[in-house]
Amino acid sequence: MAPRVRTTSRLLEIVEAAIRVFGRKGYALTQMDDIAEAANVSKGTLYNYFNSKAHLFAYVLENGMPDEDAPMSLPEMSVIKSDKELLKQLRDKLKKESRLGNVNRFLKRKPDEIDLENELYEILSEWWDLLERNRVQIIVLKRSATEFP
Repeated sequence: MAPRVRTTSRLLEIVEAAIRVFGRKGYALTQMDDIAEAANVSKGTLYNYFNSKAHLFAYVLENGMPDEDAPMSLPEMSVIKSDKELLKQLRDKLKKESRLGNVNRFLKRKPDEIDLENELYEILSEWWDLLERNRVQIIVLKRSATEFP
């Protein structure tokens, strides 16, 4: 039997549908059937790309909304086997992604080296960029926030 072909256009449809459904229903209430229906694919096709809901959710959090011009990476088979493992990955990602380099750099300066106005501007700019880059993930997590302790 020939291996199933995975296309990035189908992956794009699945990811966009998953973002819509997770954003509307949250993680716990979303079922793979809901995403398959929203993406207009069979449940088997969905499982051809993602081996679990946790795997799909982790992929969405890692990649956000696909850029039409940028190539999408096909999802590797996930090592996430449970919601507990998903939560650990999510915490690790948020801890890593939420660090603002400018804050750490500015805290190391001596008082006479501080340019408060410029430094606050740089910190706020970096924070805004971080929020903008992770906009989709924030929307999905906001809806799912009460589901993860």
